Amino acid sequence: MSSTSNNSDPTVLNGKLVTVETLDGAKTGIRVRHVRANRLDEYAMAISNEYKLAELYCEQPAGWAETLTDESLIEVLEQGEKMNGFLSKLLAMRMGRIHRASGKEFSALVNTALASPPKPG
Repeated sequence: MSSTSNNSDPTVLNGKLVTVETLDGAKTGIRVRHVRANRLDEYAMAISNEYKLAELYCEQPAGWAETLTDESLIEVLEQGEKMNGFLSKLLAMRMGRIHRASGKEFSALVNTALASPPKPG
């Protein structure tokens, strides 16, 4: 692994301060953070829901992202993806392992079935 990975960048570790606007027009600073690999399960659950993903990136409670303007939500997601792109790679690696393992198990079942076909009865 490269010694210049995102994990050693102080900006990534401390998060990036982003100004967000809520639907009521208020503006505030929020940190978009680096999500640790040990939270990959949370990331996998949030990846198909932009609001949950933004809340994960910013360590905010459920419902927080729904108060943001569309533009602010997009900004949070873009910054989060820049900092946390490695999570997609980890998730792809996991899915590859699962696929390979399930494929081997299926092949083993088929081979067992072919080796000892049921007796006519």
